Amino acid sequence: MIESLDRNRDQDCSGINELEHAPVNSDACESGFGCQDHNLKRTCAGMYACFGISMAQKNHSYQHADERKEIERKKKRKKLIESGAKPAYGSVSVTDEEVEKWNLVNYFALDEDTRRALCSEVRGIKYKERCRQERNDKETHDNAALERKEAEKVKGEKSNLRKAAHQVRYLKMTRATTVAQLNKMLQGKVDFSGSFESKTGKKPTENQQIIILRDQIRIRVHVNAIIEPVGKGSWLTGTVDKSTLKSKVEEMIKGERFTKPEVVTIPAYVQRDAGLHADSVWSKLCEEHNERAHGKQAEFDKMVKNGTFKALLTRKPRSVGPRKGSKKARQQRREPSESEQQLVGAAFEDEGTIWQVLKLQWEMLDHADDQLVVYYYDKLAVESEDICVDDLDDEHEHVEWSSVDEIKKWVQKTGLEAAE
Repeated sequence: MIESLDRNRDQDCSGINELEHAPVNSDACESGFGCQDHNLKRTCAGMYACFGISMAQKNHSYQHADERKEIERKKKRKKLIESGAKPAYGSVSVTDEEVEKWNLVNYFALDEDTRRALCSEVRGIKYKERCRQERNDKETHDNAALERKEAEKVKGEKSNLRKAAHQVRYLKMTRATTVAQLNKMLQGKVDFSGSFESKTGKKPTENQQIIILRDQIRIRVHVNAIIEPVGKGSWLTGTVDKSTLKSKVEEMIKGERFTKPEVVTIPAYVQRDAGLHADSVWSKLCEEHNERAHGKQAEFDKMVKNGTFKALLTRKPRSVGPRKGSKKARQQRREPSESEQQLVGAAFEDEGTIWQVLKLQWEMLDHADDQLVVYYYDKLAVESEDICVDDLDDEHEHVEWSSVDEIKKWVQKTGLEAAE
């Protein structure tokens, strides 16, 4: 083989560094492709059959021992001549041991019963059975692929449904279109709709002013689908300087131009047109789809009307904290314990989805109680979309949150090892 490579290597490219590790052709490789081309040209057999015939030719499977011995003798004599020797006629001989090594792949080395069984299978006696097995394997493969597609469709529908619910929620909030209007909202001089009830004449607290500013950012994110209205940073969660956040929001309001927000559409709710030249099968499928879409759209409109659409925004597993007016004292913020910090990076499974813990963070929930919550993300979705974990924030569609106790239960229940 080394001699064959030396004969086929182009010496003109030997000095090019870029071609140092380039593949080099050989006689064995080239003759293998030649056998396949020859068999494909002379027969109408399929690719698998041609590969099998070519492999049999390369392995000398259909050559008798005497024929193989003569071929080996000629090769041996050729090598002697190339080395400079001048062998006399008939002086080069080949031993039986040099030929017996090919018996492992030789057809004639098999016993008669084995050869008959092989011929029977080649002639197609077991062809129907093989075709039936291939058909069953293909059906199993297709069913598995269909299940994956359906799961992706359901997951995408849930994601779009949550986006639509977010859009409906923030469309009901007051949008500050000028800096003067924003300042009046922060000073309590005007009534507005937001994450909490506001009353004219009552100045919002420091935390409430931060919520107002964050609501303006979320309106741009969920209504206008602007990914980073005020630039990169953890502006929507955690501790933030109010004056810095206010200046960012003011710059956002000054620099924006009104555009009609694009309504989030859910593919499962969109009516499907069968077309003028559709056959009966496609027309029936479109009719069934439109009937389901109409029912789902009516159900979603009903949820928007009575306000139950907010349930779509609840993240699973759900975190339930003390309600407003509870006698439970407000929890003081503290550093996470060692057992809580060990949750970061842990993985668990819920409803067939693998989640991985992103971080722990104190949050002031809608009922004004501070609570240590756990943020986690859909591991497979983030990896499939090639999203960097460092770029994930609390408002990302693949990020969820829940309480520490709830996450501990899920990690203990599913028993998944911590991700690397």
